[in-house]
Amino acid sequence: MLAVLASLASLAACGDSSSGDPGSLGTTGKDAGGGSNSEASTTQPGQDGSTPQKDAGANDAADDGGGKEKGPPPISLPVNFTRPDVGTPLTPAELAAATDKLIDLIKDTHYFDVVEERVHGWPQNVPGYWYGTWWSGVDISKSNGKVTYTHGPTGADNNGLRTPPYFEGACYAHLMWGQPQTAMLVRKMARGMSSWALAMRLSTVDSNPQMLTRVSYPASMTSTENGREFFINYDGDRPGQDVPPSDYVHVPTNPTFGDIWIKNNRSKDDMGHIFRGLGEAQSCVSRLDADGQADLAQFKSLYKDWSLAVEANGWGIATLDKGLNVTTPSAELAHYYLFGATGECTGPLMMRMLGHGDPGSLDCGQGWGLAEALATANAKNSVRQIMRTHHEAAANMALMAGQNTAALALLQGLAARLEADLQGAQKTPPPDNQQPKDVVSLALHAANVGVPLTSNEVRFLHTRLEIAWNSYRSPGMANLYKIWDPSTPDGSYSYEPYGDGFGFEDIGVFIGSCASPNRNPSARPILDCAKLLAAFPQN
Repeated sequence: MLAVLASLASLAACGDSSSGDPGSLGTTGKDAGGGSNSEASTTQPGQDGSTPQKDAGANDAADDGGGKEKGPPPISLPVNFTRPDVGTPLTPAELAAATDKLIDLIKDTHYFDVVEERVHGWPQNVPGYWYGTWWSGVDISKSNGKVTYTHGPTGADNNGLRTPPYFEGACYAHLMWGQPQTAMLVRKMARGMSSWALAMRLSTVDSNPQMLTRVSYPASMTSTENGREFFINYDGDRPGQDVPPSDYVHVPTNPTFGDIWIKNNRSKDDMGHIFRGLGEAQSCVSRLDADGQADLAQFKSLYKDWSLAVEANGWGIATLDKGLNVTTPSAELAHYYLFGATGECTGPLMMRMLGHGDPGSLDCGQGWGLAEALATANAKNSVRQIMRTHHEAAANMALMAGQNTAALALLQGLAARLEADLQGAQKTPPPDNQQPKDVVSLALHAANVGVPLTSNEVRFLHTRLEIAWNSYRSPGMANLYKIWDPSTPDGSYSYEPYGDGFGFEDIGVFIGSCASPNRNPSARPILDCAKLLAAFPQN
């Protein structure tokens, strides 16, 4: 037990912490409990007296591979998982009011237009492998009406934790409304996450195991995508300043991108987010055209190869050093540590599920337990995020692999994890490592993969939604959402729209409670899904 606690505690050292096209959604109109009593049973939805999740607008059309289905897919969660309700059930009026607030957020922030603007990398108007991700380390400036994205000299480190929730939100929106904008966003970000694998190749005959970069920097270029012109200034990162935990490495003959600089030492921090997004986005495959399906297949294939390489390396994450040699850093960030069903079991489990389609000898139980709770009680938030997101990812990968026994256990563990974290988040003040924003994320992702929330948990989400509704719609935020508008003055603008309640990225994740095929039929609804579906035009 002491070894387990030491390993988990040591993780603290590695945590890093406008106008659109006609298909735009952004501008269209205007004490938790149950985990200790959670059960897998044959109880029918609603049998405990609660109101079950409505499958509003679910489409039962056959998959024609041509993106012709409309509306959210039918619920297809392959396990039966119910929880006794805790708290006062929400009335239809309360659900409608919360849904109105989410609709306001999507419309008033021009949400998917903003995602479309911010997600960038290699624009489609420049010949080559186009892609986009959500970045850190970027400043936006507007001068004489011209917009520039300037990448700072220390670069980005955790685009892999920032991009997936936007990717998932775009997928959920595409399942609901099927607009060209969201289809392109899904493709663009899938290719963005693939770019981190493609950038590690030294030549067309590279025989190295599949590796991942933190980020890569091509030559600076001008984007004219979607009628918005802006200059992407990568000059400060070719190369940038080496700052732990990563270095800049020159890859002069990359077969996909040519002469690029990468940041090495891919850490495990982001991997739970990425694998969770990969799992959730499989629901969008049948709604995309052949090119979109190929993009998602490539994303899946590259990360399968990476999973197999990490497993073969003893669950160590290899990288390239400055001499272009393959090496495995000794730092904690490059290793997963296994101690049976404890330690970091869910990380290797998610990779094993993707790489082989089964858990092999890994038995992670519920993916959460006393050892982790004790070891991370005082750990910084980034450590808890690593554990939480790998757990979410393992549940997604188990469902994708058809490993339903393991998936059910992991869902039960997610419910218990949510209960523990929600207790902390509802304290006054909450501890630094159990902030309400993070618990919103946990609750939403848990619900989207099949955990039925209790009424208390839904009420917590509604409270945070109310805060976000006021924060992100404040008059001082307006110019952030319409930088290209002629009425927006020259100046410097934040790349990231910061607000209260929950992260900007989770606005789209809320849609999953109505669109994810893994939403639980026994769940207390979070939103009025019929109202949400009717709020935007279906394509």
